[in-house]
Amino acid sequence: MKTMKAIKNLLLVAALLATVFTACKDPVSDTTTEIKVTTYSATEITATTAQAGGHVIITGEAIITELGLCWGTEKDPTTEDTHRSTANTAEPFNCTLDGLMPETTYHIRAYAVGEGETHYGEDLSFTTLADNGGGGDEPDPELPEGALGGLFSVGQGKLVRFSQGNLQYQAPTHTWRFAESQLECIGEANANISETYDGWIDLFAWGTSGYDHGAEYFQPWATIMGDWYFYAYGNPSSNLYDGDGRADWGYNAISNGGGQTGLWRTLRGDEWLQILEYRETPSGIRFAIASVDGVNGMLVFPDDWDSSLYTVNEPNLFQTGVFTVNTVSATDWAVLKAAGVVFLPASGLRIEDNVSFVSSVGSYWASTKQNDSAESLVFAPTQGGAIDNSGHSNWGLSVRLVQDCEE
Repeated sequence: MKTMKAIKNLLLVAALLATVFTACKDPVSDTTTEIKVTTYSATEITATTAQAGGHVIITGEAIITELGLCWGTEKDPTTEDTHRSTANTAEPFNCTLDGLMPETTYHIRAYAVGEGETHYGEDLSFTTLADNGGGGDEPDPELPEGALGGLFSVGQGKLVRFSQGNLQYQAPTHTWRFAESQLECIGEANANISETYDGWIDLFAWGTSGYDHGAEYFQPWATIMGDWYFYAYGNPSSNLYDGDGRADWGYNAISNGGGQTGLWRTLRGDEWLQILEYRETPSGIRFAIASVDGVNGMLVFPDDWDSSLYTVNEPNLFQTGVFTVNTVSATDWAVLKAAGVVFLPASGLRIEDNVSFVSSVGSYWASTKQNDSAESLVFAPTQGGAIDNSGHSNWGLSVRLVQDCEE
C-alpha cells in the first residue's frame, strides 16, 4: 500500500511540474513579415510634368532602406527605368516627374527596398496634357513663336534656330503650319495631294510656296513631271531667296510660327553643310542617325551640346547601317529636346502622287541651286548622306525652316 501511495504521489508531482513548465513556456513568436507598397495617383499634370509618390506599410520587423517611385511609357516600370527615391521611409514619398512628353501615357509604381528585395506597388497610369506650340516644352517667352531653343552656327557670326517641326500645308484653307512634334511626319497620306484634298501634306516640290513668283507651277499641291515647271522666278539658276524672296516657303505667314510673312526661311546648301560637316563645337558632336520613340531620322545637336547628358553612338556618321544605332526612348528624348536637340524625321519622298521610302530616307530641301539643280539634304543609314544636287525639283521633299538670330 505504501508503494502504491508513493507512486501516486510521484505522478501528482510530475503532473504539477508539467503544468508549471507549460505555464512558463514562451508562446510561439509570430515571425510573419509583410511589406505593402501603395502608389499614389499622379496629380498636377501638365504637358511635361506631374506629381506622384507612395508609401509603405510594414507588418513585422522588416527594415526598409529606400522608398521611391519609378516611371516610364511601358506598363510595370522598375528601378531599371527612370526613378527617384528617398531614404526617409517613415513618411509618404512625393516627387516631381519632369522632362515628360506631351500627350503621352506614362505608367508609375511606388517601390520599397527591404529584406533583400524590391517590392512594388500597383501600376497606375496618367496622360500628359497637350503642349501649346512649344514643341513639347512650355513655351519660352524669350523665343519667337514656333522656334526651338537650340542655336546652330551656319557661318561666321551667323546663328539660326529651327522650327518646332516640319512644314505642313492644307489646300482648301491655304493654311501653313509647323508640325506640333518634331517626330511627326505625314508619310503615305501625301499621295492624296491635290487642290481639293482637305488633309495636311508635308512633302513639296521645290519652290512651291504658293506665291506666283514666276514659276509655271508654284502651288504646294503641284505634282507635274519636269524640273523646268518649278524654276524659281522662271529662271533655271535662281535660288529661292532671290528676287523678292516669295519662292521660299518661309515667306509665308505660318499659323503657329508668328503668323506674319517673312519670319522664316529655308537653309542654303552650304548652311546644311556647315551644320552637319564643318561646324566646330565643344563636344565635337554635330549629328547622329537615330530612332526616337520608334521614329527613324537624324538628331542634330546644338552648338552648346553637353555630351554628359546622353551617350551618342557613332556621331557625325551618315552610313551607320541602321537607324537604331541610337535608340532613344520617349523619356530620353525629353531630355535631349530640352537641351535644344533637333530631330529630322525620315519622311521619305514623293514623285507625282507616289510616296516612297517613308522611315528609311530623309530628304530636306535647301534654298539653293547648283548646276541648275535644286540642292537638298539626303540621308539614309544604308546609303550614307550628303548635300545632293542630283534630285529633281518636281520631287516632293520635306521642308524644315529656320529663323536667323543674333549671337
